[in-house]
Amino acid sequence: VRSSVKEAGVGYTAIFGGAQVPIVFCGFLIKCSPISEYVLPDYLFYLLRTERMRTIIVGLSNRANITNISQSALRNLTIPIPPLSEQQTIVARLESERAEMEMLKGLIVRMEGKIKERVAGLWGERWNMKDERWTTIHRIYRIREGWGRGKVISKS
Repeated sequence: VRSSVKEAGVGYTAIFGGAQVPIVFCGFLIKCSPISEYVLPDYLFYLLRTERMRTIIVGLSNRANITNISQSALRNLTIPIPPLSEQQTIVARLESERAEMEMLKGLIVRMEGKIKERVAGLWGERWNMKDERWTTIHRIYRIREGWGRGKVISKS
């Protein structure tokens, strides 16, 4: 991303895997095509998203109403490039961690669903809502107006 309203958005990387139809990218993007003899696209993607590299990239940007980074600033950015085999190892490990995080996110969603079901079940076991006596809130609570010690507008 070349330009961003938010400072954290400038220079944020993404990988485009291609499309079935011809595409054009907008002027707010900078297209970077890694040279495969030196760097893996996935390695560069993960590297440029690290906190350290994000700090460097944001530091290279110009700030006004929109934070902007120039192609020349990116062109002169220095990055660590280990051998391709080590890059592959790094990417494989990061992809494994990412997959585990996605699995855990799914587990959290499932567990939250189970909690909701159990809570609903507890309420259902406790009350048959048709048989309960219903009342308005003001009959069982003192409702005060404003902050702190406002005047009581309803009494139980």
